[in-house]
Amino acid sequence: MLDLIISPIASQSKLVVKVGDTDGDLWVLLTSYPQVTKDVLGDWDDSDTGISIKLFPSTVEKLRNLVDGLILGLRTAHWAPKDLHLALDVAEDALSTKIVLPLLCRFPIAFQKKSRDWV
Repeated sequence: MLDLIISPIASQSKLVVKVGDTDGDLWVLLTSYPQVTKDVLGDWDDSDTGISIKLFPSTVEKLRNLVDGLILGLRTAHWAPKDLHLALDVAEDALSTKIVLPLLCRFPIAFQKKSRDWV
């Protein structure tokens, strides 16, 4: 499945990665820019307009696999971001500090760029 989203992300220069936990359900929102709204269903992966997709890994291990697979796929595609924005939307507990933060830290390590924002 990651192959379907790697190409549209890799064709853009900005990526926002937001990881959250809503009532115990983990989610990852990936948005690459420019994100242009179109009135066409099924156009979420158009490489000219970017991507916006929310994924729901059912376990922390699947979240790790998702992050690792995304980073590997983008590195393989020679993605060179100009902006990489990382956001965290979880409660201040062990999940956010011991698991999610280190996972998000893998992005700036893998894609060392000047512009990195934490929201």
